[in-house]
Amino acid sequence: DRWGVKNIPLTIFRPLMANGRVKMYGAEEAGQPVQIMQAPADFSVGEIMLDASLSTTRALTSGTASPCPTEGYHLAPLSLVSTRNMAASETPLDMVQLFGVSNEDKITAATPLRLKAAGAVEDGALIMAYDEEAGQYYPVGFPDLVSGEMIVQQLPKPVPEQYTRSLGGSIKLFFRKVVSDYLPWPVGQLNKLRRVQISPDLKVEYTSGNAALIKEAVAQTAKPIALFVHGIIGDTTTAPAILQRAKMPDGSPVQQQYEIVLAYDYENLKTPLMETAQDLQQQLEDIGLGNGHGKTLHIYAHSMGGLVSRCFIEILHGKQVVSHLLQFGTPNGGSPYGNAAQWMTPLLSRALAAGAAYAPYLAPLLGLRWFVNNALETLKQMKIGSDFLKMLEEKGKRGDVPYSLINGDIRLIPDVTDKDLSFFQRIMAKLDWKDGLDLVFFQSPTDVAVSVKSQQQIPNLTGLHEAIGSDHMSYFINEAAIKVYEGYLDRLFPE
Repeated sequence: DRWGVKNIPLTIFRPLMANGRVKMYGAEEAGQPVQIMQAPADFSVGEIMLDASLSTTRALTSGTASPCPTEGYHLAPLSLVSTRNMAASETPLDMVQLFGVSNEDKITAATPLRLKAAGAVEDGALIMAYDEEAGQYYPVGFPDLVSGEMIVQQLPKPVPEQYTRSLGGSIKLFFRKVVSDYLPWPVGQLNKLRRVQISPDLKVEYTSGNAALIKEAVAQTAKPIALFVHGIIGDTTTAPAILQRAKMPDGSPVQQQYEIVLAYDYENLKTPLMETAQDLQQQLEDIGLGNGHGKTLHIYAHSMGGLVSRCFIEILHGKQVVSHLLQFGTPNGGSPYGNAAQWMTPLLSRALAAGAAYAPYLAPLLGLRWFVNNALETLKQMKIGSDFLKMLEEKGKRGDVPYSLINGDIRLIPDVTDKDLSFFQRIMAKLDWKDGLDLVFFQSPTDVAVSVKSQQQIPNLTGLHEAIGSDHMSYFINEAAIKVYEGYLDRLFPE
């Protein structure tokens, strides 16, 4: 007799609950871990299943897609089911699979899908989805503390898969909790000017926030002073390391040209930019860097920090204080992004796709998830055509302060393809863009957050360097950006 062996895959679905007309499958004795609380009238779901995205027994995405990011990205799977019967080592049920979906394109920022998911809001979770065409994960759902619900602002198309229970395929939503929230400044000490030291291994350490001690050091130094001002999604824990990465013509780190390196961390979401500029001016005066201080002060400003710096220089008294302003990706002409979701969605997608090098920038970026449902003052002021930007254009006078700009364009990055640009445009289309300018944003040179045209939009500024291949977050670690910065060193340190 001849014997044969054949593997026959079986998928077992176990009924969990009925929630209105939506049946849920995938676990037992779990109550109602996921509920649809509200959805657009034309949107519908046939069935919901809970599953484990890290399970090796199911194909979670087509092709050879990597698992939804966790370790190394400040993220971890959020188990939507917690029962006494589940062992601690059991793979968490962190994925919601939607079957029989109709009109998924009706889910937008204006008409979201609202979910009640066990522990999701309390843990500050994000809901991630996977774009099959671009092969990228991106955030689609955010926590809302007021309602206690997860707000899903868009959905990918259903994807057919082997052994599915629905001929139309399914939509997979991955629940990820943020492992650690942190502030780069001590609690209760926002808007803090501090002295920093950069180690040879590129670690940035805050050495003193005592104004009197810093003032004494300022009075004694004969060398230039560097000041770093972060942007909307950053902090000063990483940017100053460019002084160690960049080299003088003799090969020595640029940091050796400065005896004092300062960092200004500030409340960057709700405080008007003018108030932040006024606070910066006062804190500089407090350490002996007021009008006519007689020292050399270079400001390194990223993104929105460049607008704070321009306000200080052009509207307040900074033109008598600052010797040189360097901008990295500043939206001088404004950004099309008017809320936190519009900032966070493409930038987090880019960071997750780019790998471990972006890990230092993830924590401040992930912190924006708490504010996607709030109207934030600074984002309104950075929006194209805002009153703040009009004030800078009409009233700003920088005097004799030279500006040097480093501008990024993702199209010049070798690993960025037309698929990536189409992906960004596709996912942003659901986030309540209304202006005609928004529709062509990713058809023009941009660093994902700010167009090159906007970065260079400063009245009467000439001699601009051409854009280099960089996205909005990586200016301070990007080799091309560092090379442009090194080309400016003769302006900063003339012999």
